[in-house]
Amino acid sequence: MNCNILPRLIFIIAGILSVSLAYGRQLSSSDTTTLIHTGDQAPAVSFETAPGKTNSFADYKGKIVFINFFATWCGPCRAEMPYLNEKVWKAHKDNPRFVFLAFGREHNWKEVNEFQGKMKVDYPLLPDINRNVFGKFATAYIPRNMILDETGKVIWESSGYNQEEFERMLLVLDEKLK
Repeated sequence: MNCNILPRLIFIIAGILSVSLAYGRQLSSSDTTTLIHTGDQAPAVSFETAPGKTNSFADYKGKIVFINFFATWCGPCRAEMPYLNEKVWKAHKDNPRFVFLAFGREHNWKEVNEFQGKMKVDYPLLPDINRNVFGKFATAYIPRNMILDETGKVIWESSGYNQEEFERMLLVLDEKLK
């Protein structure tokens, strides 16, 4: 085998494995990157919902809150966004019991606003410049989705983007918003 081919082959295999893991990461009880699990109360953390306007998860008691963590550079995040837009945001945005919060991990207002235009998504993208919100839920892996019930308790958690798991998440969300 040519000596130049082996390093390239190893690089390609490593790349394929990392993308595969990112797209299909299932959460398990041994997952040490998740800090808030199903059944836990949402953490007390404040975040901007508009420049200069601050809210916290406690402000949404009585509502079903869908939380998404993404980054502009994340391939699986970009792959998931059109589905989030169509099957989560557009399906439930008019429901007064529904709130959608999408946090751009380590991004500011300018970056999330520009990215929203590029991705052509209608749901609001919020900054999470220093991982102030993300860091309360997890230490690694995006995209990451959480659903909070009316009391602020986590009823769904997932990491990575996997179409089959996404469909299961939709069933949970749709059932709660009936």
